[in-house]
Amino acid sequence: MASSRDPEDEDDRDNDAGLQKKPVSNPPKKNVTGTFRLDDLLAASDDDEEDDNDDDQDAEGDDDDQDVYHSGHGYYGGDEFKDPITAAMSKLVERDIDANYNNYSNSETIERSIEVDDDEDMFLSMRHNIDNMEDDEEVVEDLLLATPAATKRMKKEAESLARASRVAPGKQDFQFAQLCKDVYSQLPFATLDSPDINSKGKEIIVKTEEKIMCLYNEGVGPIDDPEKLDSSMAAAAISLVNLWNSCASELPNPEEHDATIGPGQHAEPFRKASWIAHLLLLIHHARFIDEHSNGEPVPLPESLFGWMDSDHNPYASQTQQVLNFRPSPASNSLFWQTIHTVLIRGQVKHAIDLLANAGWEQTQKRLGTYDYTGRILANIKKAVQDTIDMLTECPGSRGNWNVWGSEWSLFRVNARASWERLSRFVEGRNHGFVPHGDPTFDTNSMADMSRRAESQVPWEIFQHLNIIYRIVQGDEGSILQTAQDWLEASVGICGWWDQEIDRRGMLRTSMLNKAGSSQQQSYAERLAAAFHVVVNSEFQLNIQNHCELAAASIFEGNFTAAIGFLRAWSLPIASAVAEIGSLAQWLPKREIRAPKAMDDFDDMDLEVLGMAKQGPDEIDGMKDTTLVMYARELAGVEIIVDDEYGWEMATRVLGRLDSVTLAEETIRELLHDVLDSIDVNSSSSVERIWRILMDLGMTKFAEESAETYADLLSRDSCKYGEALWYYALAHKPNKVREVLNLLIFYSLMHSTVFPPEEDLDNRFESLLVDRSATLEQLAKQDVDAAQLLGRMLSGYATLRKFYETRDSYLSVPVGSARALAIKRQASAALVAVVASADDNIRGGLYDVSRDAVVSEDFLLALLGEALVLINTTAPSDPVLVTADQMDVLLKAIEDLQTVGGRVYDACVEFFNYVLAATPGGLKGSTPADLLHKGGATSGPNGEASNSGDSFVIAPSSVIASQLNRSISAASSKAVAGGVAAQLATARRGWDWRVGLRVGMGADEVLRVLRLGISRDLAKLWLQEVDDMAMF
Repeated sequence: MASSRDPEDEDDRDNDAGLQKKPVSNPPKKNVTGTFRLDDLLAASDDDEEDDNDDDQDAEGDDDDQDVYHSGHGYYGGDEFKDPITAAMSKLVERDIDANYNNYSNSETIERSIEVDDDEDMFLSMRHNIDNMEDDEEVVEDLLLATPAATKRMKKEAESLARASRVAPGKQDFQFAQLCKDVYSQLPFATLDSPDINSKGKEIIVKTEEKIMCLYNEGVGPIDDPEKLDSSMAAAAISLVNLWNSCASELPNPEEHDATIGPGQHAEPFRKASWIAHLLLLIHHARFIDEHSNGEPVPLPESLFGWMDSDHNPYASQTQQVLNFRPSPASNSLFWQTIHTVLIRGQVKHAIDLLANAGWEQTQKRLGTYDYTGRILANIKKAVQDTIDMLTECPGSRGNWNVWGSEWSLFRVNARASWERLSRFVEGRNHGFVPHGDPTFDTNSMADMSRRAESQVPWEIFQHLNIIYRIVQGDEGSILQTAQDWLEASVGICGWWDQEIDRRGMLRTSMLNKAGSSQQQSYAERLAAAFHVVVNSEFQLNIQNHCELAAASIFEGNFTAAIGFLRAWSLPIASAVAEIGSLAQWLPKREIRAPKAMDDFDDMDLEVLGMAKQGPDEIDGMKDTTLVMYARELAGVEIIVDDEYGWEMATRVLGRLDSVTLAEETIRELLHDVLDSIDVNSSSSVERIWRILMDLGMTKFAEESAETYADLLSRDSCKYGEALWYYALAHKPNKVREVLNLLIFYSLMHSTVFPPEEDLDNRFESLLVDRSATLEQLAKQDVDAAQLLGRMLSGYATLRKFYETRDSYLSVPVGSARALAIKRQASAALVAVVASADDNIRGGLYDVSRDAVVSEDFLLALLGEALVLINTTAPSDPVLVTADQMDVLLKAIEDLQTVGGRVYDACVEFFNYVLAATPGGLKGSTPADLLHKGGATSGPNGEASNSGDSFVIAPSSVIASQLNRSISAASSKAVAGGVAAQLATARRGWDWRVGLRVGMGADEVLRVLRLGISRDLAKLWLQEVDDMAMF
């Protein structure tokens, strides 16, 4: 039929009758009297006129058989209205009624209804409407302007425009925001020790964290594009919802009323959180996942219809029960109600199945006779088949819910045309088309009774078919009348609403801010507008049901309130949803902090200023406050899984805060508590802390953590290798130097290795035994730290190598070639250490910037170790040191004797300590000297220094200050006592102090060393001359 229409004729008729086709927002009120026919122009205010009917209702007009859905003529009693407007209305209606009755003939109408030509123009029989409108155009216009409905409509439009002008772009005027905030602010925060997720609680926490980390790793980055991020968020949202729903399904569900919105007030908190999170993530991140879609967003109506089918379907089996009803589904009292319900729930195919399998021929009355036979049955089947054909053309029956697409625009036009044909078929050719949903219809009118009597289809069936057409056309009143609760009504209106036609009221407000918004934002505005239409009708929220309030917040677009409810039920779910919302930018960011001067304002002052008091959620943002709360709970869990601590996961969570300052402050607070509880055996925990902090970019705090642990090791243990490494990780070269100076101090004092091999910790042993491989492994963790440790360890390692080589001399025969080789190896190692100690005073000038790895304070003692290797052989034996090595020794002596007095005095002071620690005392010492050594030792200037054990370090000494910074008094006593006694009895290949006499000072030792070097050098010259002569 549509293809045979004349486009110009159709446009003319559309202009005349188009406003009559507009569906009304609510069913018409009953109890009206009088008679008049609404003209085409009056139909423009049909959705507002119902408000006026409420005020003018007459109790005498109540009738239980009133049809609230059919469109047609209404009647008003004429005698009681005396004003000119009423007279004009009566005149129009009376003339229309007279024309209708003059043209009505029952037999002729039935015959014409059956023999309607499919090619006939549906608008031809309505031509008389144009003539009537032209004759009374002036009266109708005056009538339109004088009606209270028109005045109210203009007022509503003005209010909506004013509201739109007050709302800034991107803002929404939330109707329930304050109520929801007052409720969730009073709820206690969820804890991780609550039994809301049964024995799988830790598994849920770990898996949720893994999926969030995967989202950051795959979708977030400086070079990642928005499409990749959106795809990653959609994948994460789907997997998280499946995870939470799987866990929630295992929780006990107390029996509550089936029609409750959400799991119910007495359900487990985790079940509530899972239900709300599913809805919230579905609205924003539902995506098509197949080979043809490329991850396009799923239209919001389709997502919501699917969600209602799985999560809010109290009567899921009702459709099948009706289909299985005998003698026929149409005989079931819930038949039409079920069809209307499945339609507003988007289940178009179910509605088609119910209509196609209704079994009209089997419908029986109570007495057992068939209801419909003959021509009536044929007419019913034709009317129902036309409705089925209309529903089959609906894109929703094929899963297409892009309601702003071209398919839906075409369907709406075809649906209106289908209703016009059906109405003409049912009421006859001479009646013309009456738009469905006309609020002026009155079942008590004579015209209606005439129509009911002359209808080709039973009037009850026609009414219900009318409802079907009104639902698919997005009529608010029909959907509100059918829906069981506000949630079902909101989703139904969001799915079926024809926004291309209905641009009034709240919808106008949302459309004014629609410019530049994405399709998903437009859908969210559509849902919010539908929700406000519903809650402003007869539906009310149950404020005692927190799930209902949370769902209302989501429908309204107040996602901050939804997170507020979530964190009262489950912190893992709340934090994950908040992070996704922040990344997707649908969760509002934190507000700008008010000036500090306003902190003293009370609520009344702020109200006068039009401001609200800012809490943590407003200042730090809902995401950050939720994550901080979650992190604090995680930190209280000792172990999440076998290889992960609670504080470890808490630190990662805090690293994802938007506020860097808040993140660092909270991480410091949590990790300080952790560091306060560690001991010397907690190296694995410190390694984890360091790695996490470095990953978060908190380098400074990572170094502080490593330094704190190194201080603990230096104070309470002898794990010098661990202490060296963690000081290196902290990038503290001075503290690395202090530890190494301590080790060199004890080694030179007792002329042996310190610490002994059996006391080495694992890390120190690996550094000494396989230094290159160990440093290479450490460099994978921190290259700079490995380089620092490798460079500064070289001096101590070389000195230790000297002592180890020297002590191996005991295992070889004296005078053998092997013994000679050992001495030469020892001398080479010793000269290398001497060269390093001399580096800072090269040329007799002290220069600390040269950063020598061995302190110059040890130079005099190192030169003393060389006494045994200089001028100790017979004239015929080869010299142990080379000419180059002699040159190094001579330069060191010269530099030491020419450098400033402070450096030289420090060297002499340490030299005296070394001599005082000689096992058994020096040659010629008396018992009084031994007692003096054990009790007090004179400093270089003769001052007395008290000693607790085998040696004393004067407070004014440079070495004393180094030692005091390295170890505590308790550690010093342990070393000076037990360890010192062990070192004193150690076996040595030789001891350079044995040949010295009591009273020999540093100057005399240097003189002896100079003399020995001169003799060895002379011997080398003679050997060189002899070799030349022999040549």
